[in-house]
Amino acid sequence: MLKRKPAQREFLNSSSRVKKKLEVMMKYNTTFNSYDELYRSEQYEKYDSVKTYLAPIVDSDTLMLDLGCGTGLLYEYISKICRKCRTYYVGVDISINMLKLAKRKILRNEKILSDLILSDAEHLPFRNECFNAIFAFTVVQNIPYFECFISETKRVIKKRSLTIVSIPKKTEMQVNISYRSVYDGGHDFVYLI
Repeated sequence: MLKRKPAQREFLNSSSRVKKKLEVMMKYNTTFNSYDELYRSEQYEKYDSVKTYLAPIVDSDTLMLDLGCGTGLLYEYISKICRKCRTYYVGVDISINMLKLAKRKILRNEKILSDLILSDAEHLPFRNECFNAIFAFTVVQNIPYFECFISETKRVIKKRSLTIVSIPKKTEMQVNISYRSVYDGGHDFVYLI
């Protein structure tokens, strides 16, 4: 079971949750220009660790959600590994500046059909059971209320579909979810839930 430090327990007070979200938004709105340079190789290592799950998805008729898509590094990665590129990619992030960088990558490439949406991971603007796969790489530590995040991912994913979440090793969490570890190298643990 994943454990979270007592000081990092989920916020029950909604004003604290809003404050945390605003802090995360401001952090990424100010650091967006250096994100790829600092984290591309680390993120690609995580993507490589789940390539056996990713490759079949991007080459099939699926609707894929990249939750906390940031600058679109996962889009960049899958556009390099796909052969048929038949997936429809939807990227969601809370930072408008990160999404602007992701949009530039998509416009330069246009290999995969895609949409980018400014949204909060605790309140996803999608109907129930619409996605075939959800990927949330290095985003969980920024979510004020993890149970709400899990509830939303379960709501928007189709039954018997794929959800992969990475959690930085320095983040300790305690949640009641079923998961299978698929990677524990580098800076993150990667789980199939």
